[in-house]
Amino acid sequence: MFTWTKTDYTFLPKEILKQYHRKFGDVVLEKGYVNVKVMEGALRETSKQNQKISRYLFQNKLITESKLTKTLYEIKNTPYLDRDVLETL
Repeated sequence: MFTWTKTDYTFLPKEILKQYHRKFGDVVLEKGYVNVKVMEGALRETSKQNQKISRYLFQNKLITESKLTKTLYEIKNTPYLDRDVLETL
């Protein structure tokens, strides 16, 4: 009879893991969806309004729904199938 012994795992502390979490603003800048000037303005406004940067950019039509969705999928490290691309196949 086989028995399974649990392996002890040690995980990195949350403070260290947080350094590797990609933020929405970093990704949209990296992708070129917004420029630095737009991001700076958005950061100023969202800090005043206590609002998420993603919501602000979308509500103010500074980013499209498609780009918003693609960015969120990338942050979650999940594959994204673009509906527009699928329709051309």
